[in-house]
Amino acid sequence: MSLKERLKRLTGEEIKNVKPAVIDRQDQLRSLRQRIEGILNRRPAVVYPSKITGSRKDNTKLQDILSGFEEKNSFGSFFRIHSILDGTDTHGNRRLNELSDLNMDAVALLANDRRLKNLDCRDVLFLDTETTGLAGGTGTLAFLIGLGWFEFDGNFVVSQLFARNFAEEQAVLAALQDIVATKHYLITFNGKAFDVNLLSSRYILNRLNNPLISLPHLDLLHPARRLFGHRITNSRLMTLEETLLGFYRDGDLPGCEVPLRYFNWLRSHDPYLLLDVFHHNRLDITALAALTVHLAEIFNVDCNSHHYSPDDFFAVARLYLDRGEQARACSLLENLSRFGANPSTVKARQDLSLVYKRQRNWEKAVMLWKELLRENPRNLFAAEELAKWHEHGEKDTETAFQLVKKILDTVPKMEKKEKEDWQHRMCRLESRRQKRS
Repeated sequence: MSLKERLKRLTGEEIKNVKPAVIDRQDQLRSLRQRIEGILNRRPAVVYPSKITGSRKDNTKLQDILSGFEEKNSFGSFFRIHSILDGTDTHGNRRLNELSDLNMDAVALLANDRRLKNLDCRDVLFLDTETTGLAGGTGTLAFLIGLGWFEFDGNFVVSQLFARNFAEEQAVLAALQDIVATKHYLITFNGKAFDVNLLSSRYILNRLNNPLISLPHLDLLHPARRLFGHRITNSRLMTLEETLLGFYRDGDLPGCEVPLRYFNWLRSHDPYLLLDVFHHNRLDITALAALTVHLAEIFNVDCNSHHYSPDDFFAVARLYLDRGEQARACSLLENLSRFGANPSTVKARQDLSLVYKRQRNWEKAVMLWKELLRENPRNLFAAEELAKWHEHGEKDTETAFQLVKKILDTVPKMEKKEKEDWQHRMCRLESRRQKRS
């Protein structure tokens, strides 16, 4: 009760039996309903289709339009397509039979796994999956597992295992077990983060032994990004195909549409929905083979190869250094340093000088720093390394001071932190000069 109503009660004035709060609330609800109805009336009408777009009324089956067959094992049945490609078939600028000359030392280096050195190119299993979702997790099914391998007769095999429904998953996983048992290492693209992890979880959920867990594994995504990241806009497989292999997928089904195609297949059993899915998966498998050839070959060819740029070889040299292969890195950097004046040559000579520095081969290191500084008096890397050598190696504080002073006088545009470092170096050298004088 309000203060006004209490006063009226005390004075005996008439109080109307009104409940403004209740009336206000009812008015508010009525107004809200009217606004909601107005919004709903403005929405366009939604017409729900009576059937799946693209479905067909005929009784066409998968095997009628795809060269596959039903396969059975102790866990049930599934659909399989087994394609044999001629070794001379190409994917972009690479032939599939180039796998027969695959350098396993290079493969081991790319994967950073020495176990691969003693294996054969025919021991490889290429793997790529098509799934019901891209987020992964226990609810995601790998309904299509694409596999590829190289035969001794020179042909390349693409085998695709397809679960026509969720109940056929165990049969598909069991078939994969049998195939993996004949191979000794795995090659995927982003498989370490997605495909293999997903299949591992499916084996656990189906209480089956995981055959992939012990295999050496080369995930092409990481070395491809490391060696060619300087000339690709992103690390997608399609981008690498176009940039490195010269292969363009005209009319290919985008990967993001694959799950919807499968769900539509489950509803309609229209096999035509899956044609593009199988084609997309097959292209992924042959792309893995061609990309493997391209990545491994760079370790065997000279720096004049038309397939690669000087920056690509510079990336290889840095990979050698990170893998502890200093002799190989040094040899490659020496070859790159003879390519004339270009950014790759300068970077190669700078890295080569650091290799000499670590080897304490001061004569060659100093010679390179002087050459770099002579060609470009504003080369901060060479000036800094030479100043360090004069200060600490030859104990020539004066020469080091003059070199640092010249850089500060002739290179006015520096980053703030970089300029502060050079000024700090000059102050320290100036202090040491004064102590000696």
